[in-house]
Amino acid sequence: MPESHEFNSWEWLNLRDLLPDLNGDGLVNSGDEFDNHFDKEAAGTLTTGSSFTDTGSTGSDYTDISRTSSNQPGFKFNFKVAKDKLAFDTELYLNVMVGDYDTEGSSEYRLPVTLKTVDGTPLTGELETSSKGEKDGRIRSASLPLQFNQVFIDGDTNGEVGYWLGSLEVDFQAPNDPYNAYDFVEISTQEIQITLESNEAARLRAKFKGGFKR
Repeated sequence: MPESHEFNSWEWLNLRDLLPDLNGDGLVNSGDEFDNHFDKEAAGTLTTGSSFTDTGSTGSDYTDISRTSSNQPGFKFNFKVAKDKLAFDTELYLNVMVGDYDTEGSSEYRLPVTLKTVDGTPLTGELETSSKGEKDGRIRSASLPLQFNQVFIDGDTNGEVGYWLGSLEVDFQAPNDPYNAYDFVEISTQEIQITLESNEAARLRAKFKGGFKR
């Protein structure tokens, strides 16, 4: 069973670490731009993971680089998975790790996203995330459950016998503070670890568990 299909970047920063304050002004913002791309990543075609065949995914050029409000990331997942590797109706997750995504107030535990499912249906959703804490530049994880038929169609009736054919378009929106940086975005059979401040209390305070709107 495939663990994930992902666009990946940072290897030296982890959940709850901070993005660097490169100009030393005490803040993480538009004065701290960086670009740590390598060639295939910059080309937009780098994917990692297992048990799938990529068929034209794009978006890795949006990882490992600082972003501003005029250039928020969009990821297109196109891939196939052999049916003997993935059971029908397996629960899936859209997982992301992002730094300095400064949601505020009642939206602190939500990351808005716009999706286009495998059949072309547009959806808006909100990923559940952790507390951003008091320090600027916090790296946070976030996750949104996906239905199997939002990602896959049956290859047996679409020219690829023995495969599930996967497709999902994911567009993130700029937060109030538009400076941010994405580590990776993935479709996975496992929900990413989300470390919430006072875990259950934070979930209740947010009154949110992830979902879609048409």
